[in-house]
Amino acid sequence: MPIDFNDGCYKSWEKFKQELISAPIISAPDWTQPFEIMCDASDLAIGAILEQRIDHRQHVIYYPSRTLNDAQQNYTATEKEFLAVVFVLKKFHPYMLRKLQSSQTTPH
Repeated sequence: MPIDFNDGCYKSWEKFKQELISAPIISAPDWTQPFEIMCDASDLAIGAILEQRIDHRQHVIYYPSRTLNDAQQNYTATEKEFLAVVFVLKKFHPYMLRKLQSSQTTPH
């Protein structure tokens, strides 16, 4: 089945490429806004994104990733996903703790 790469597809592809190279690719954190974390795992690596949504736009703060060692490559998909979560918690805990501390309230 041939792929119909029409003018609309070409324009979308060009916009996608432009967005990938347009500044700001990495943003400084805005400590008044909440953080969002996404993580994923593949057969060979785990990675994550720390971001904030400001004015309905994604502002990426950090893109960490790492490869899996030989033993970790034998993990099940679920174990790899949990490994990615642990990786994210270790990598981003200063961001999460600072945001939690700045939003704490006391009844006194």
